[in-house]
Amino acid sequence: MLARYTKYTEQIRHMQKLMRPFDDIHQIDLKRSELHRKLEELGAKLGKDTEDIRLDMLLDEGNLREYGINAPLIRLPMVGLTFRYREEEGKVEITDKSNQMPTQELKTPDGKRIAACYQQHTLMGDYKPKGGYFYERSEEDKTKSNPYKITIRGKVDEIEKWKKGSYFAIIFSRFRKSYVDFIPQTGSLLHTTRVKRMTALAKDFGLNLYIASDIMGHRDYGPEQLFGVEVLKERVDEIAKAMREYPQKYYLTEDELNDPYRSDFLEDESEESLMAMEYALDNKYANLTRNGQEPEWNFWYDLLRLEDVFKKKTGRYLYWGRSFFYKVNNVITQLQNDNPQIAEEMDRILEEIRQAYLKAK
Repeated sequence: MLARYTKYTEQIRHMQKLMRPFDDIHQIDLKRSELHRKLEELGAKLGKDTEDIRLDMLLDEGNLREYGINAPLIRLPMVGLTFRYREEEGKVEITDKSNQMPTQELKTPDGKRIAACYQQHTLMGDYKPKGGYFYERSEEDKTKSNPYKITIRGKVDEIEKWKKGSYFAIIFSRFRKSYVDFIPQTGSLLHTTRVKRMTALAKDFGLNLYIASDIMGHRDYGPEQLFGVEVLKERVDEIAKAMREYPQKYYLTEDELNDPYRSDFLEDESEESLMAMEYALDNKYANLTRNGQEPEWNFWYDLLRLEDVFKKKTGRYLYWGRSFFYKVNNVITQLQNDNPQIAEEMDRILEEIRQAYLKAK
């Protein structure tokens, strides 16, 4: 039933995007409302209140789109050593199905560690880690020669409270830090801004920061990390509404989501975040050309604006090459009639890059 409810919700959003007639949308919404009523009746029989049912619906969809926010919502603790953050869908997908946990941390808004839990692989049979088990292992698990156990550091109660299933995390961003030049930084667009707003939300509403790290870290690069806030069940609605009503303080605005490469938005980003955004463009270009396509003009506009801000921050550029100049020149020529203001801005940045390129040769 939850899957059907989610399907109706996605169908309504799609029809709204296509500006379908109101009556058509209303018919689907009536079906969704009836299903909602049945879910509440079923929930009451199972001892669940209206808040539990609503959260089940949100968790089934995996995000806060009901509030107009494309941020993932997950129940704590997260289970799955590896995961993927699908930003366009606003979902965290667990790619490891072993029922093991990634490292998970709670921090105060000023960055002080409260507690952390991680899985410890040991050959010592029923040896109990100092922090205690996070959950009771089954008899079958206890007979295995290499049981996985949960170790908790810091305030044990802050992690063990997750057992009750009443705590969730709203995810704001992802990032994987690289320590060597030949491996790119990767992460969410406007990662620095996302983390700043997440921290402001945690500070203003008395929340803990939540960080999950997968097991794929290496000496050349760190683990894939998710950044979010820990939220008690009863406060999910309150926090989601704050994010929706004050995105300039607690999430991202529509302008930031639709045009993340705007120069004034990029100015607050760290060098690592800018490099991750450049890699995102590289990836986009590779995917297009692999399929025999060329990017639209706004791709090159995004890249030039990124290069311009990166140069101001670091004194160097990221993206040079003869084909780069040739392709951007062609785009500028095509834009001069349709959008002369953007063409002029692109030409200015390109000329600055060209002069730097000639000096460096």
